[in-house]
Amino acid sequence: MDNHSKVFETPKILPPIHDHDHALHLIPGSAPPNIRPYRHPYAQTSGIYHMVAKMLERSIIQPSQSYFSTLVVSVHKKDGSLCMFPDYRELNKLTVKYKFPIPDVDELHGEIYFTMLDLCSRYNQIRMKKEDIPKTTFRTHDGHYDFLVMPFGFTNAPSTFQGLMNFIFKPFLRKFVLVSFDDILIYIKSWKNHVQHVDWVLILLIGSKPK
Repeated sequence: MDNHSKVFETPKILPPIHDHDHALHLIPGSAPPNIRPYRHPYAQTSGIYHMVAKMLERSIIQPSQSYFSTLVVSVHKKDGSLCMFPDYRELNKLTVKYKFPIPDVDELHGEIYFTMLDLCSRYNQIRMKKEDIPKTTFRTHDGHYDFLVMPFGFTNAPSTFQGLMNFIFKPFLRKFVLVSFDDILIYIKSWKNHVQHVDWVLILLIGSKPK
């Protein structure tokens, strides 16, 4: 897999703009949510500051002056590290919901070889539509910020991501690839074909086309 090392690197630039950028369609007449801030212990406040600094360094957020304002919550993961995410529940109440059909796993019956790819920071690989960036604003103790990429927590985010994955892997779907949100499953009966198919999938993830 050395030929595909780029696909395993942490992205350092924004993803390209394309037709599957995430849109926030709000119910007509909805007022921008503006929630009172939560109180965070000092340790959490410091952790949020550092996470915001990392996102600014990656250029996936920007300072904001939007009328929208969503608060952030922080939780400790199993390894003890702190995870921060905006609480978009109020914004989701105002969002027009849509759904994307879930793949049928029955097509895997009888296959022998499987490779599962779990995408890292998957939602951050999709840009927000320019006109909807101000709706993503979240508030911290030291300022407001917009997401330039699709953050976790949006009610329609899974459907947007599934739609993009289906578009990218359209030539391979139901032949030897099954995509379920952030998981890409490659399957086949022949080992020789399976190795070639994994190679093709990694090439597509880099943004090229298999020969």
